[in-house]
Amino acid sequence: MISVRKILVSVSQVFENTLLVLARTVVSATSRLPVIRRLVFNLSRDTFLVANAQETYLVAGKDGTISRKVYVEGEFEFHKIERAISLAKVDSSKLVFVDVGANIGVACIPVLKRGLAKRAIAFEPEPFNAKLLRINVLLNDMEDSVDFYGVALGEEEGSVEFELSDTNYGDHRIKTNLVGASEKYNESQRDIISVPVRTLDEYLPEAMLANCLIWMDTQGFEGFVLRGAQRVITAAPPLVVEFWPYGMRRSGSYPALKECLLDSAYCIFFDLRHPQIRQELSAGALDRLYANLGEGGRHTDLLLLKESA
Repeated sequence: MISVRKILVSVSQVFENTLLVLARTVVSATSRLPVIRRLVFNLSRDTFLVANAQETYLVAGKDGTISRKVYVEGEFEFHKIERAISLAKVDSSKLVFVDVGANIGVACIPVLKRGLAKRAIAFEPEPFNAKLLRINVLLNDMEDSVDFYGVALGEEEGSVEFELSDTNYGDHRIKTNLVGASEKYNESQRDIISVPVRTLDEYLPEAMLANCLIWMDTQGFEGFVLRGAQRVITAAPPLVVEFWPYGMRRSGSYPALKECLLDSAYCIFFDLRHPQIRQELSAGALDRLYANLGEGGRHTDLLLLKESA
């Protein structure tokens, strides 16, 4: 005959096991909530964390911008890339996605993994981000689909000083020496390293230009990158450039950006914040957008096309 004590022990064990299962379920569910993940990231003292959604990323625990958003949301502004690819009407089965300023892979990796491109070419000059980019490519089994170059791009071959943000690892950028330039992001206190510079024309053969889309985010240096891409912009493949008046003022690159675009085969552009509006490319249109955003820190991304989409 089973004793009352054994029955009570058995019931207690079932109850404890049920509570444990419920607790694990609650923890698993809540750990995916953005508010919880944001709290975990903010409180973490770890050098690295793992973000695991559609893609898997090793992210930097001290990076309060891209890594933080990827950890919380699983991706970083990927809707902009989807808009650009849709507006450009490219053939994803042939597309080479050229990621200039690739950071830790938050553009090129999901483009490949979600079937929006066949191959990617990634440029990232900052050594720490570059290591994470290589790791993330491996974590997502994309090593056979990504060509990586640890260089900055500019108008000529050489080397440059590169300033490092200690809070926003997406805001490392080529150092400028503009006298009297005001600063918003503690630029004068940043650590400086030297990085190699090459030109985009060196890496994109003529045959590739018919099937590529260039995604360029170089923190205000885009005009000088385009000066080193004259052959590329003559062919005018779909091109996305970050348009950040503050960064362009700091680097002095806005005149170069206008000159390169207006002398190219590009004739229309889309502000990816407002993808339903097609605009004719002109000096006036660019100047109006610059004035509208202002030099306080606002930015957008522009898709340039050589003909009507």
